[in-house]
Amino acid sequence: MLSKTTNYALCSLLLAAALLAGCSGEDPPPRPNIVIYLVDTLRQDHLGLYGYERETSPSIDALAEDSIVFKQAYATSAWTKASTGSLLTGLHPRQHGATSRSSPLSPQAKLLSEYLSPIGYFCAGIVTNPFVVEHWGFNRGYEVFEDLGEQAPQAGGWMQIQAEQVNQRAFEVLDARPEDQPFFLYLHSIDPHGPNIPIKPYDTLFTDNPRPPGIASMLAMRPQVRRVKNTIALYDSEIRYSDDQFGNFVQELKRRGLYEDTVIWFVSDHGEEFLDHGRGGHGTQIFNEVVEVPLILKLPGQDHGGHEVDTPVSLVDVMVTQLNLLEHHAPETLAGRDLLDLLGSDIPAVPVFLDLNLVAGSNRTLHVSKGIVLGDYKYFEELSPEPRKYLFNIREDPGETNNLYSELPLKVSELDLLLRMQRSRERSGLILQAISSKATENTQWNLTLRTDGKFVDVTPLNLEATDSYNYETGGTRLTIECLLMPMLDNVVKKGLLQDNDAFQIRVDPPNARIYVESNEYGGIAGAMPVFLGPKRTETAVPVDFSGTQEDLGMDDISTLFTEAERDPGSSMQGVVIPPGVYVIRLPDVGSGDIEIPADMVERLKALGYL
Repeated sequence: MLSKTTNYALCSLLLAAALLAGCSGEDPPPRPNIVIYLVDTLRQDHLGLYGYERETSPSIDALAEDSIVFKQAYATSAWTKASTGSLLTGLHPRQHGATSRSSPLSPQAKLLSEYLSPIGYFCAGIVTNPFVVEHWGFNRGYEVFEDLGEQAPQAGGWMQIQAEQVNQRAFEVLDARPEDQPFFLYLHSIDPHGPNIPIKPYDTLFTDNPRPPGIASMLAMRPQVRRVKNTIALYDSEIRYSDDQFGNFVQELKRRGLYEDTVIWFVSDHGEEFLDHGRGGHGTQIFNEVVEVPLILKLPGQDHGGHEVDTPVSLVDVMVTQLNLLEHHAPETLAGRDLLDLLGSDIPAVPVFLDLNLVAGSNRTLHVSKGIVLGDYKYFEELSPEPRKYLFNIREDPGETNNLYSELPLKVSELDLLLRMQRSRERSGLILQAISSKATENTQWNLTLRTDGKFVDVTPLNLEATDSYNYETGGTRLTIECLLMPMLDNVVKKGLLQDNDAFQIRVDPPNARIYVESNEYGGIAGAMPVFLGPKRTETAVPVDFSGTQEDLGMDDISTLFTEAERDPGSSMQGVVIPPGVYVIRLPDVGSGDIEIPADMVERLKALGYL
């Protein structure tokens, strides 16, 4: 029986060899070049092609004439790392792992570059946002990957990097590439991200008062109407600057003879709020002004140019669509669907899922929300900082002003059930995670588990290349060896993040008991306590628990730790989350944890969702 020992490097080499071998029988057809051009913090409804009254986007509007425009495109989250991770992996945040400030992309979540490089693509990434850099695992699969903010002289200097610099470096890289290779280029500019300080002459394009800077995240503290209007004007000026630079990028592609045969994805990672629903900036809630983004697809030869798709789609759909465009069948494990299937007349309704888990704002508050968009309706639940539930008919009420939660209980039940089923598929069963100290560097954690049933599945969630685990499917023993190492936040330079190595574990039968036989931290037995359930009951080895134990259950792991514990700005000596091994159990739709009433089953079947 095969061992499950993690060996990421070997797996990658074998996969690359297999893909290359599969293409060696005959010369493959010419492959198009691929560009993902992402403008950070670009709100969809502030572009002309989406109905905005200001002339913010003539170049983007021009691209739309050659492209397919998706009128209802959703980011998977309200901030950069989680959302861009979904764009580039085709997975929801809880699947790719980069859900919080402290979590990197899972090594098991393959980036688009990791699919394209083995089939002959020259892959280059030029980025500006510190949440999409090597530190978090976004550099995998690229021949060239550059973080233009890495050498910024002061903290926050990445916010001053302009799109012109991104374009210039992109063409320097392209001009130096091997001419016989198609290229994949991921560009991530950041100009509309606050604080908005447009350069001349853009600073007075939409306002006569370009100072002070526009800082949307501060509007809730100073909500004067004039200040809000001026912040929006400065934001729009940054959009227009970004648009002009994007236009220059397209013209350079044309001048080099590359435009015709290049696939261009124009997209954003999230939008921006200007007190639309009481807050400013992004990363705190999932109303449409923050999660609805532009999505434009230009195909080679401008195929389907001018076509509009008016059904909800997600950034996870980009990966599936792109792989299928290359006749490289997208794995069934990806979360998205092929967007080109939506060009016909009979378009099936498919749920779009939203997920937010971020410490954000000046008070460093934990914000957790989960949501679903299906057809004309959007349902979402805010878990933290204050529990709230919403239902909107976004077709009739695009501004999300009329909460129908109390008026349409059947629709709420339907969408809530689909949302809970989806989340249980992404992550369910027993979750075991070790949290390190910030004050102890590179400490070895070894854990041995035994069950009186069988281990049928063990999935790593947040491991690094130095971590490993070993079990046999159907076996009774699981060993874990992880190096727990605190690391710099990479955004809050003075802050340290606690390492978080986690596993999803399934046993058969589901109620089998699991025994913690040994638990060593830094070579010392019992140095890390075991905390059971959402109440975090502290125990010590030996300890055992059941795979269905009720007091381990919680609906969402996102709120296991408070905002104070998640504070990323604490010092080396400060320990925020108590170091230990945390064990909880999430609902599992396969085990009957999520009960589906018979009438709801029939309703969902009739609607085509089951």
